[in-house]
Formats: sequence, C-alpha cells, structure tokens
Amino acid sequence: MILSGISLPTTIPIIHDIPQINTICLLSDNHILHQDDINQYKKVKLMIADVTSICDKIHEAVSWYDQNLVSMSCIPISSENYVQNLDHLDPSFMYTEILKEILLTIDFERKHFDEFISYCSQLSKNNEVKLSIVDKFNREYHEHAPIWWYTSQRFLYSMLNQSLRLIDVDLIIRMGFFIRDLHNNITELHTEQYPRHMNATSFTVYRGQGLSQTQFDQIIENKNGLLSFNHFLSTSLDQDVSRIFAESQLVNPDVIGVIFEISVNTSISNTAFAKVNDISHYEHENEMLFTMNSIFRIGLMKSIDGNNRLWNIDLTLTNEKDLNLQRLTEYMRNEISSDAKGWDRLGMLLIRLGQLKKAQEVYDVLLHQSLTDPERAHIYHQLGIVKNGQFEHLEAISYFRQSMEIMQKVFSPTDKRIVTSYCNTAAAYASMGDYSNAMLHYKLVLKLHCKTCPKNYSHLPPCYNNIGSLYHNMGEYSTALLFLRRALDINQNQLPPNHPDLALSYRKIGAVYEDIHDYSNAFSFYQKALEIEPKALPLNHSNLATACNNIDTGNSKIKN
Repeated sequence: MILSGISLPTTIPIIHDIPQINTICLLSDNHILHQDDINQYKKVKLMIADVTSICDKIHEAVSWYDQNLVSMSCIPISSENYVQNLDHLDPSFMYTEILKEILLTIDFERKHFDEFISYCSQLSKNNEVKLSIVDKFNREYHEHAPIWWYTSQRFLYSMLNQSLRLIDVDLIIRMGFFIRDLHNNITELHTEQYPRHMNATSFTVYRGQGLSQTQFDQIIENKNGLLSFNHFLSTSLDQDVSRIFAESQLVNPDVIGVIFEISVNTSISNTAFAKVNDISHYEHENEMLFTMNSIFRIGLMKSIDGNNRLWNIDLTLTNEKDLNLQRLTEYMRNEISSDAKGWDRLGMLLIRLGQLKKAQEVYDVLLHQSLTDPERAHIYHQLGIVKNGQFEHLEAISYFRQSMEIMQKVFSPTDKRIVTSYCNTAAAYASMGDYSNAMLHYKLVLKLHCKTCPKNYSHLPPCYNNIGSLYHNMGEYSTALLFLRRALDINQNQLPPNHPDLALSYRKIGAVYEDIHDYSNAFSFYQKALEIEPKALPLNHSNLATACNNIDTGNSKIKN
C-alpha cells in the first residue's frame, strides 16, 4: 500500500496490523518525517517522492511477497501406527502432480504460445512497462533457457506460482508449455550434473522463507512428517543469502522468518534438481532449483538466537509418500486416463475438477481434428457429460445421441462404452424431470449389464446412484435408499477410503434421510461426506461448499 507521509499519525495505526497488508510505502520528503516515528511501525518503508525509489521499494516488496506465497502440504506421522494413522496431503498435491504428468505429455504448438502472449498482453494493456516485457518474452523466448526466463521475469515467476498455489486450472493450462519446458530444462541439467554412473554425494541447500502463523504451526506440529512444495522450489547453496531473507521478514508482525536447511542426497532419483548458476538471471546466488512437487522429511526445528519469530527447520529430500495418498493418486490417475492421452486426458481431469467450461474448450478443439469414429464418439460423449454438468440437459442428450449413433455402428451392443452412454443419457433425462425416459434408459443399462458381466458389479455404482436419485425425486424414498446403498456397498469394497465417489454416495443418502425428516441419519451421512471431500477435492471445488451447507442445514434441523 502506498500512502502520503501525512498518513503516519492518523491512518497507519489503524491499518498497520491488518494481515492482508504486507508493506506500507510512504511518499514523503525525508525532512518531514522522523525515522523514530517510522520505526515503531515495522511494515512501513519510508521513500522520497521520486519514481526510482517508488519502483525499487515496490519491486522489493513484491519479491518478498512472491517468495512467501508458497503452496505446501504436510503429512502428519503417528509414531504409534505409521500406516493406519497417516493423514493425507492437501489434495492440491495430488491434482498438481497429475496435471504436471499430463502437461509433460502434450505436444504444445506455436498457437498455444501465441494464446499465452495474447492473454498476457490483455492483462497488461494499460501498463507500457509490462507490455514491453511481454513483447520481449514473445520475441526472445527461444534465445534463452526456460530457467533464465523463470529467474529473470517477475511476471512469469509470480503468475506460475500463483496458478499452482490456487490450482487455477485455466492459467496452468495457458502456461502448460512453460511448465513443460521448465521441468525438462531442470531434468536435463540434473542428468548432466548427476549422471547415474556417478557415486552418490550429499550437500545442503537453504531457503529463506516467511510463513504465516498457520503454516508455521502445521510444520512445527509435524516433526518427522513429510512436507511437499507444490511448485518449483528455488534454494541457495549460500546460507547467508537465505538468512538475510528470513531476517528481513521480521518487519511484518504476521510472519515467522524461517530458514529451511535442506539435505540432499543425489541418489534420490525421483526428483529433478539442478544448479542453475550458469543459466540463471542471477548468476551469483548459487541457486539450486527443484522441480514441482518435491517431497521432504521434516527434521530438527529450533529457534535462532532465542528469537521465537526466527527459526531453522531441517528438511531432507525423500522419495517417500503417504501410502493412502499414493493409492488415491494412482486410482485417480488410472480413472482419468484409461486409453486417453494428452489433451483428452486433460479434459477428463478438468471434468473431475469441476472445470467444465475449460473441459468444453478442450473437447471443442479436439472435435475439429482428424478423428476415427471411436474417437469422435468418445468426444461427443465427453461433451455430453460437460453439458449435463452445466445443466444444459437437452444439449447433453443431443451429444449422447450422436455418440451412441457412432458407437452402435462400431462396437458390440454390449460394449461397456454403450452401457455408460445409456446411463449418462438417463441421468440427463432425470435432471430434466423426464422420469419415464430416464427409467427406460436405466432398465436398458441393467439389462445389458446382466448379459455382459453378471458377476462383476464394479461398473454399476454410477448407475445405482442415478437410479436412487431418480426414485428420490419421484418420492419413492425406500427404493431410493435401496439403490443408493447398493452403490455405497460396492464403492466401499473397491475404492480408496478417501475417494470423492464415496462422498457422493454419502451425500445422496443424506439427502434422502433429510427429506424423510430423519435428520440424525442425514447429518451422519453429510458428516461422512465432509470428512472425505477436503482430502480429495481442490479447495475451489463447488462440492466443498455444498458439503458445508449440508452440514449446517442438517445441524440446524436437528436442533429444531
């Protein structure tokens, strides 16, 4: 925040302790304000009223702020029972990991680069300085290594880290070409610097960091647990650089200064890291850059010089992962991929994340490419799922019909893909209130299933859930619960315990109990859904808001 110097005695005392304010810059002549008056407010930076000083202070404040905006995930470890009592990483780890895997397989074209340039130009249209930076990036991108761009251009660094921290899928995809190029650049350097035939060596790197009290408490409470950074991680071989940065954070009373002391053994092969002095924009910082989603073991933690706002935290690079998270991630990975590749696989993940508009953009592009009949049928089907999720049910049915027309020509009548299409068409009819057509399609699904795999129920839960919801809407609550519990029983036997489809079953059963005024059971099932969804969905997913609202409503009805 930039204020006039006359604000010091009046406004500053009121706003200084607001956590959202990181730095306050005063425009004033040095002769007007006394340094003693300024020193009592740690967020305040005195500046003389000239453009150079303003820009320098803003750049410094933004650098500090960007460095501190990290996306970290902790796994607490119970000493009594390591496996059974593991909590889970923030789901942002899982989704950024899968997103990264998908982006690394996509062949980005010049048009994707041009779209990113257009996006940045639009954002910067009223800022000539930023526009010139974007223009330089456009003209000279292939003249420098991705690491050079990442370390030299604040707008790239800020934009990329923000997109990964917030799981801003739209921005992550726009920057997909750069994420791929940066990861590959680090991986290539890692291979050159630490070839497989070379004996393993160990070294220590450091990172100065400002943490919020909440972030700091999570780490302190999880000694011996695991810590992941869900973005590219910049560190230094020079401890002094990190200490200076950590100490500089103490001006903000809402921030804890931390020095991460990171032990690295080069035999840890699953994580790419590299010394980037020779190609970094800042050649003298002895920088070591780690790729996304690096995982560390939390070790010794101690305050520095007895200062409870300045800490040293030992981390060790590790290949270890939470076994439950690993199982869920692998299940999700298989669930969204099957035979899909590249953009199609990305579209599947976007649907899972609730990013339907972006998924539609992906499939609209794929639809106009050269396709085989099975590929076209698949894309029509995916667009049907998107439209149904957007409550455009007539369009959804139209896409499902186009998909079905092709599939009936190229697949066996009992092919699983045809069964799935019938099921989704039925769901669209049900959402429109056309229960007779919905039930007709559901009966076809059950009939086809009995013919094809009477002893395999693994593909039936979505159908059972939808039939249960249909009977729920028709007011036949006992029958609704019968089908919903069938879906739940199968899901409990075949899915990881924190899979979002389990939460869906719990939520649907809870809704039926709520409508028959059995609020105690409704609240119990809503609570089970809420226990799963924060662990399995990104923070911006609409189902989280629904789950919280269900709990609030159920609790209120129990009290009344």
